[in-house]
Amino acid sequence: METHDGTPAAEAAKRRDLERRVAALRRAAAVQPDPFLGELGYALLELGGLLAGDPDRHDESIGILGEAADAYRDLLALHGDVHLPGLAVALHRQALSLGVVGRREEARAAADAAVAALHRAIGKGVVEDGRGELADALVNLGNQLAETGRHHEALDRITEAVALRRSLVDPATGAGSGALASSLGDLGIKLGEMGRQPEAVDVLRQAIGTYRDAAERAPGARTTGDTAEHAAVAFALARTLTGLGRTQEAGPYFAEATALRAEVEAREPRATAFVDRLLNLYGYGRGRGGAGGGDMPGARDESGAGTRTEPRDESVPEPPGEARTEPSVEPSTDTRTEPSTEPRSAAPADPLPDIDRLNSRALALAEVGRIDLAVATLDQAVALGRAAAAADGGGARAAVALARTLHNLGLVRAWAGRRAQALEAVDEAVHLGRRLLVVAPDVVRPLLAEAADSLGSRLAVLGRHRDAVAPATESVALYRQLAHTDPLGYEGELARALNNLGIRLTDSDRHAESLAVTEQAVDIHRRLHRREPEKQRDGLVHALSNLALRLARIERADEVAQPTAEAVRLLGPVERMHPSNDTAALAESLAWLAWYLRKRGHRDTARDAARTAEELRRLTAKPGR
Repeated sequence: METHDGTPAAEAAKRRDLERRVAALRRAAAVQPDPFLGELGYALLELGGLLAGDPDRHDESIGILGEAADAYRDLLALHGDVHLPGLAVALHRQALSLGVVGRREEARAAADAAVAALHRAIGKGVVEDGRGELADALVNLGNQLAETGRHHEALDRITEAVALRRSLVDPATGAGSGALASSLGDLGIKLGEMGRQPEAVDVLRQAIGTYRDAAERAPGARTTGDTAEHAAVAFALARTLTGLGRTQEAGPYFAEATALRAEVEAREPRATAFVDRLLNLYGYGRGRGGAGGGDMPGARDESGAGTRTEPRDESVPEPPGEARTEPSVEPSTDTRTEPSTEPRSAAPADPLPDIDRLNSRALALAEVGRIDLAVATLDQAVALGRAAAAADGGGARAAVALARTLHNLGLVRAWAGRRAQALEAVDEAVHLGRRLLVVAPDVVRPLLAEAADSLGSRLAVLGRHRDAVAPATESVALYRQLAHTDPLGYEGELARALNNLGIRLTDSDRHAESLAVTEQAVDIHRRLHRREPEKQRDGLVHALSNLALRLARIERADEVAQPTAEAVRLLGPVERMHPSNDTAALAESLAWLAWYLRKRGHRDTARDAARTAEELRRLTAKPGR
């Protein structure tokens, strides 16, 4: 017998009993916390886990597990570290549920807190051996980091989980090898998603070998979930080999995935839908005869990433026309691809001059609109950089050259409209720069500052505005350090980074903070303008128009007219504006400000702003501008 919603009757009865028990414990804990809070926390964990299995009740599960985490925090305050494991379990399960419903940033924060709680519990000796729980939490954190664009941090966490799982395998009995295989599968799939297919093949083969060994050692202990994961990893390996052109090697793994799926269907038919969802993550397609192999090879592109259409960039802010001083060069794309004229021989003893030369050539090609050739040239430079960094044994010179090249590759891919690939390259550059900052701070700090600013831009273009705030903030902090020691060299860059941080905060609805950083940008631009009036005029005009927009956002209407009027007065004849500046964005900002001021009775300033906006639009439309 089943209930109306398809839940087995026994499970539904268990859920109702738990709900009644939780309600009673809430009432008891409210009156006398100490005796009942522990029981409440445990009951909430059990109820939250049960609800998480129902797709229609994920949001409810998230709330229940959050309540469990709060209960364990209260217990920590009462009784100390002994309740850290309970807190970690609550946070871990909540992160999983948050990830399922797409609340990725919240999921990442919860997963990070779960890992921190487990580290602390292990360090304090509260748990006898928490390595297994920590490995699970690290994999979860890695997955959430990857979903928020922090792929290399994700790789670090999953690699750490694999090391823990290896340490837990019993060499005599093989106990723990199934969990190791699962972690190896996660690591291999992540490497493939990052474009590191040869490394992915090696790790995925280790995972398959470990799955097979675990099945041979204890066939009766293998669960349907283990079999499903084995199938997914076999299929991921087959797809990765196919992408590398090694189709003959891929064939047996396609067959293995198909056989494993059939095994799940035979053992537990209700689990087949789950297996298919898991396989669909890696491009699985059912053949006409019902087998899984027929359509598999054509399901995904060669990178191993799912085919999808990039979203159009429709993130025009309200009010529109933010004057963005981030890099805005958008060369027209030349779709012709020419063969590289660079030598294909082995890299010389010192490849760094070649890497620098390829970077310079690629940027020059991009400036004249030959984007595809610029990307190909930078791909070659990245390959040289990776080889040099590997040969350098951890030295900084080659790694810095690689980070710089990856940043340039991200910019050029963005100009080519390859937004997801651009994010991947810039994210790797930032991750590498963070590691190198301690080793070579003077060289790395300006590179990391620029790359972090670019990472914020790349995330924002993909609509991930809240995720973009953190790298933009990091960029500002780095530029502050640089400007403190070299004001002439870096104050302008600091002002630009502050402007971009203001945009990120505005797009995240953090308007008061956005106003504060925009005011800082204006102050710096005023100093720069006093020093070099002609050269710095356009930067101050953009900053003032942005300040007016920020004030309008928080309805400080009487203060909007002053920076708008100052921007128009400073600009003067629009022909003086440098063609490389974003005149279209400035025109849009001034036009919106004119509308806003007219509605609030500032007619003279509104008229001047509208006239200037129209002149800028005509200027933008001129050929060659």
